Amino acid sequence: LVGAGFHEAMTFSFIGEDDLNRLGLPADDVRRDGIAVVNPLHAEEGVMRTTLLPGLLKAASYNVARQVDDIALFETGKTFMSGGDVIPDQPDVVAFVTVGGEPATWQGPARSFDVFDAVGTWELIARSMRLDDVAIEQANIPPFHPERGARILHRGVTIGAVGEIHPAVAERFGVQGRVTAAEVELASVLADPGLWSFAAPSPFPPAVFDLAFEVPDGSSTKSVLDVVRAADDVEDVHVFDVFRGGSIADGHRSIAIRVTMRAGDRTLTDDDVAPAREAIVASVVAATQSRLRGAL
Repeated sequence: LVGAGFHEAMTFSFIGEDDLNRLGLPADDVRRDGIAVVNPLHAEEGVMRTTLLPGLLKAASYNVARQVDDIALFETGKTFMSGGDVIPDQPDVVAFVTVGGEPATWQGPARSFDVFDAVGTWELIARSMRLDDVAIEQANIPPFHPERGARILHRGVTIGAVGEIHPAVAERFGVQGRVTAAEVELASVLADPGLWSFAAPSPFPPAVFDLAFEVPDGSSTKSVLDVVRAADDVEDVHVFDVFRGGSIADGHRSIAIRVTMRAGDRTLTDDDVAPAREAIVASVVAATQSRLRGAL
């Protein structure tokens, strides 16, 4: 994270009930079940923290109040969750918060940090730590915006959340504009991934083709990509265009993908690629209730 331009923060391990209220956590949220401190020095620090986000948001607010416009902070530390027999559960957590954005450069105009920057930062962490089977799923998880937040999963288990902080939450902490954040338990991130294994690259050229699907809003883009990645000899697949309107039916969107196929033992011919392409299309249509718009 330091290499990505973040500054490390060290915030207090105590927060107040008001901090949790400002996060907009529902009454049944486990993070509200904090451990009260006996005889706290300050009433606003009367609970052991169950999340790192209040401390980072207050640190961001402190900097904003002193005319620091662009902020990128992270922290690693323990949270304290009730539920242990004698000693509370103390999971190690990493969290980050950004405020502001990037200045104008020769590459483009100034822009604010958004949910894509937050997801990209998490993907940087996951890639650097060699995490496999990582996914994100859109979800309504306070204090994140309900349409710009997601849960983070590792091997099917939720380990954190990432996205844009709800504007009302940011305002309650004294920060204007878009605020991005993430909070992830470190147990999975720091687990030993084992030794590297080497896979010899193919010396043969790739076969590349484009497909566009009309996908219902109930099916995620990830579900389309997962189906394509499962096909034999698929080396890479990525989205290069998404749009709505025009000839696209209401409640649907067009997703255009580029598929790269490569075999390890031969050059793929048209006779190899054509049936593979048809099989990919059939699998995507069946799995996502989509419609092929045609090869591009």
